[in-house]
This record gives sequence, structure tokens and C-alpha cells, in this order.
Amino acid sequence: MLQSYCGQNCEQCPVYNLKYIDKPKTGGLLAKNWSAVFKTKLTRKEFYCEGCKSQNRFVFCRDCEIELCCIDKGVKNCASCAKQKDCPTYISFWEWFNNNKQNLMWDKVQKPS
Repeated sequence: MLQSYCGQNCEQCPVYNLKYIDKPKTGGLLAKNWSAVFKTKLTRKEFYCEGCKSQNRFVFCRDCEIELCCIDKGVKNCASCAKQKDCPTYISFWEWFNNNKQNLMWDKVQKPS
């Protein structure tokens, strides 16, 4: 499992999985939905990611507050942090994620078996 700083499994992320799919319609729908969530215009070409701990990651994951916090504290992810349960950054991210999960098409774009 390729785990991100926040604890997400990168292999469930539609942006991560899009590189394995040769379906322009899926990429277009993903760009449309994520553009609405992030209130900007994204194109399918911007959807390339090798995981948040790589140099090649999705544009909105490049300045992640959670990543910066984990690096600063020297932990591999939020689950490794003693302050996780009371962390406002962690709590607000998960509230945002759970409110947007369907629009982000989470678990809908899967790597072919």
C-alpha cells in the first residue's frame, strides 16, 4: 500500500489511478469534478501523480499542510503523530475530504487488474 502523509491509500485515489486508464472520457469527467471542488479550471493533462511522497504529484498536493507538518515533526504520517486526534489541520482536512469524497470520484477510478 502506498500511503500518503494524511493516511490516504494513494492506490484508491482517482488521480493516482488515472495513469493506468486509457479512457479520455474518465479523465475529462475527473477534471470537471475536481475543477468544481477546487474552484479552478483543471485539464486532464494535470492529472498525473505517483503518490504524495514522490516528486511527481498532483498540483494541489504539492503544498500540502499535512505534509509540511509531518516533515516538521519527523513522522511518516498523521497516524504516527501523538497529537493527531486534536490536530486542527488533520481534522479540517478529513471534514473537507468527507464532504467532497463523492465529487472527487474517490474509489470510482481504479487501476485495471
